[in-house]
Amino acid sequence: VRLSGNFEAGLLARGAGTRVDVTRLVVDDSQVSATGGFGGGVIAFKGANVRLHQARLSRNRGAGVLADSAGSHVQASSLLVDGSRSLGLTKGLGWGTDIQNGASLELAGAMVVGNREVGVGGLLAQASFVVGTRVVATVGTEDGRFGYGVMFDSCVGDSTVASCLLSRNRSAGAIFRRSKGSLRNTVVDNTLPSKYPLSLGASEPAEFIELADGVVIWEVSSMLVEAVLGARNPRAGALVEGSPATAIRSSAFSGGLFGLATQGASPVDTASSLYVGSQANYSGDMGLFIPAAPRLVGVDVNDGEDP
Repeated sequence: VRLSGNFEAGLLARGAGTRVDVTRLVVDDSQVSATGGFGGGVIAFKGANVRLHQARLSRNRGAGVLADSAGSHVQASSLLVDGSRSLGLTKGLGWGTDIQNGASLELAGAMVVGNREVGVGGLLAQASFVVGTRVVATVGTEDGRFGYGVMFDSCVGDSTVASCLLSRNRSAGAIFRRSKGSLRNTVVDNTLPSKYPLSLGASEPAEFIELADGVVIWEVSSMLVEAVLGARNPRAGALVEGSPATAIRSSAFSGGLFGLATQGASPVDTASSLYVGSQANYSGDMGLFIPAAPRLVGVDVNDGEDP
């Protein structure tokens, strides 16, 4: 089945009693409607559950997959999500998968490539489990920001990433902020720089900082990084800030400016881990800038029902 060029969503599932199971699906070029809408490829909304197998979601607006609101859940396997675009000139997004506001995700054996702001992400989400997935070449915004491979911000349940390849993304291969979880058996390499403006005052000329980190752990209550290989990430292989219960075990990070950088009372359990080949294999409290997450965008789906 191919759903092409539709407005607001290619496939929309809404309501707690809704269950959708789809195999061999293509959804491409979904558009934002004249009244706003969203434009996503597949949307699970207000408690709906969607299961996808052998699907391609390509060049959709907003997100390839969007799950929004408590109880909404997407389970996907053998999925290709590529080329997700923004909502328009003045709006953000362009995520491969966007899980938000209490929704949850299970993603296995996927290829997520060439999306705009984030490859696989969650904001205010419930539990997410990502396994055996390649997240590659997230491109960033037109002004040079974001481009995260994997990003979980302010999530409630555990955010788990295992047996994945995170390569040639921008800003960070994986970033966990206020979201407990684990990153295991994963390669994070060749993160590319993104640039962010430094605020110097209205009378000062604009200056920018470029950053490209492998793994960022920021204000996280509990985090395990285990059997992770990080290589050729220009700023830090692993950057930990304000996260006192972080363990990086049986991992190796090489290349770049810093191997392991810690900031703000972040003692790290580094059992059996190796940091080599960086300009400084270990550093503390260097004041490294970490950007905020892309903003949350509300879902506006005109399906004829009351909100």
